[in-house]
Parts: sequence; C-alpha cells; structure tokens
Amino acid sequence: MKNFFEFYHGINETMNVMVKDANYEEAVQDLNDLSFYLSGKIINPLISKANEEQKEFFKKNRHPEIIAVDGTDWDKTSGVLNVYLQSIHSDLRETLKKYLKYYLQELDVKFDPNFVQNKSNMHGSDTFRIKIFDLPNRNNNRPPEVNMSNANAAYIFRNILGFRDFDWGFTVSVRELLLKINMYPNFKAKQDATEPTRNGNFVDFGISEKYILDKLNQIKQLTSWAIKNDYDFIEVT
Repeated sequence: MKNFFEFYHGINETMNVMVKDANYEEAVQDLNDLSFYLSGKIINPLISKANEEQKEFFKKNRHPEIIAVDGTDWDKTSGVLNVYLQSIHSDLRETLKKYLKYYLQELDVKFDPNFVQNKSNMHGSDTFRIKIFDLPNRNNNRPPEVNMSNANAAYIFRNILGFRDFDWGFTVSVRELLLKINMYPNFKAKQDATEPTRNGNFVDFGISEKYILDKLNQIKQLTSWAIKNDYDFIEVT
C-alpha cells in the first residue's frame, strides 16, 4: 500500500509539462485526461486575471486538488468531475463555471450543463459536480504530459535540471531538456530528495527519491514522443 506522501503526489496537481503546439484536445480519452486538460486551460488563466483580493484568497486557501475525478472512474469516459471551490473567491465562481462550460463544449463532451453545487465530504469545500455522459472518440497517438504542483515543478526544473529561469509559461527545446535529463545521475536523486516539514498549519510534503526519478522518466518519455512526432519545444503551463 502506498504511504501518504506517495498518494499525495499522485493526485491531480497544478502544473503541466506539455509538448508545445501538440493537439491536446485530441488527447482527452478518459476523465483523468479531462480533469488535467481543464485544470491547465482554466485555473492559472482565471487567477492571473483576478484582482488582488481574489488572488490573495486563492493563495491563502490553495489546495492541490481543484478539478478532479469523483471516485475511482479515472479511466472511464463517463462519471462525475468535482470542482473544489475552497480556493476560488465567490466573485469568480460564475466566471469559472462559464470557462468550464466553454471548454467542455469545445471538446464536444456530452455533459449536464446544470452543475450541482454542494459540500464535499472529503474536503468540506463547496463543490461543483459536473455529470459527464461521454467523451468523443479520439486517436491513439496522444501527446503525453507530466503533471506536478507548482513547487515540485520549480524544484525539478531549477534544482534538479538547472533551469534557473524556470517559471510558469517556461519553454525549452526538446533536445536541450533531454540532454539535461540524460546528464542527471540516478544516484543523485537520493541526495536531492527533501523531507516533509511543518510550519504551523502549512505542511510541505517534501519530494522523495522515487518521485524525482519517476518525474524525470515521465518527462523523458514526453521528449521522446516530441522528437518522434517532429515537435521542437516543451512548455510548462
């Protein structure tokens, strides 16, 4: 059984490493893909356009899981998406709802437009519950992506791979990124791992040796797909 920290790093996080210009709309093949796609398209743009009060509310109440699959239907094409609202200011929620409906319609997803709002039993948060009836058929040559929290992505790219100017919107050539990964010795991951820490109510769950190696391997697979399919750049959104 996974320990808590491995489980925590396995849930939906908030930064996506993607192949620049690849068609990710064609990659949405299950509810897990859909939750990642919507998170990448909506959350950061929504907050970047918010006023200072709304941004501060987001920072203060931030949770790593905002758009997530309900239950264990990650690999299904129908089910329920939960949108946890605890970090979304009340003045932004109608805008969030419009964004969600817009991108679901853009993807030709069959869904109930009458979102149910209630309290989450798991998080105690106000929640939009979106019933998904079906996803459109997609091709199988799906571009991969790697999902990480903002803090973990910054640690991997800045500390592990040496991209000191890394930030949201970061773009790097595929071959440069692959070279950096290939130059990283696996034994060093044990030295670079960090321990969980607590500061008052804030908990930093740390980054394990396994997490570092898993993420580097996933990013390497992403670069291999990009090279095979003639893409030149990787971006983080």
